[in-house]
Amino acid sequence: MREWTRPAPWRFDGWRLGRSVWPTGERDVPGQLRVSGYVPDTWGDVNLIPPAVVRHAVSRYSQPGSLVVDPDCGAGTVAVEAIRAGRHGVGVTRHAEWWQIARANLSMAKRGGAWPDGLVLDGENSLCWLGLRRRVDLVVTTLRLPAVMDEDDLDLLVRPQAAVWSSVVRAGGYVVVVVQQRRYRVGELVDLTSAVMAAGSAMGLDVVDRSVALIARLRDVRGGLVPLSRRRRWPAIVAHHDVVVLRARELVEGTAEEGIGTWRAA
Repeated sequence: MREWTRPAPWRFDGWRLGRSVWPTGERDVPGQLRVSGYVPDTWGDVNLIPPAVVRHAVSRYSQPGSLVVDPDCGAGTVAVEAIRAGRHGVGVTRHAEWWQIARANLSMAKRGGAWPDGLVLDGENSLCWLGLRRRVDLVVTTLRLPAVMDEDDLDLLVRPQAAVWSSVVRAGGYVVVVVQQRRYRVGELVDLTSAVMAAGSAMGLDVVDRSVALIARLRDVRGGLVPLSRRRRWPAIVAHHDVVVLRARELVEGTAEEGIGTWRAA
């Protein structure tokens, strides 16, 4: 019998990264949304971060009273779970449809007794005029990318998002990026995790961890996984999302933004 050996830690440009598994799949995503009181239209956000994944990130990388932001919030699960955990929650979106849905989800959470300090901002530059540059304790977000991409598009799509993360997070603050599966047009899987790590490093963020967030339930001690819900809108394609954790190592002065954009609060 071959002797079992412990797998080596992840490596990225010479950095040794730990590996951990987040036990965030004990309830399927539709069940999480239903039990937590999210409005039905939330299910239309195919890129949303599951509430259990957000809760784990918020509890692990922030303290009560911290400022938690999602710069591209979609249906608003990050802002909602942040205020439920006693943090300041802010979501930003350029899309009127998602602004309405995220705002409705925040309102439902506040009515349910969550801490009332949560906002949904309408406008891609709202973070700057509200004085949030370099003040955010924790960014929790995902890459909102086309389901199918060309290889040449990857850097052009990821770099601008990494620039936003680095522009708002304070020195010593964390950025948690939930990476969901994508494919190139030729059918190959996109290595988004490495792209996020490289883009974050280029923007002055240190890679401190790479983890796996389960979106399927652990069945027993043998390690089996129960498939995801068989509903058509949540097909059992993957059992986890990759999670990249970045940290701002220093404060870098940026160019002040000009003008004032419109925003609305939930």
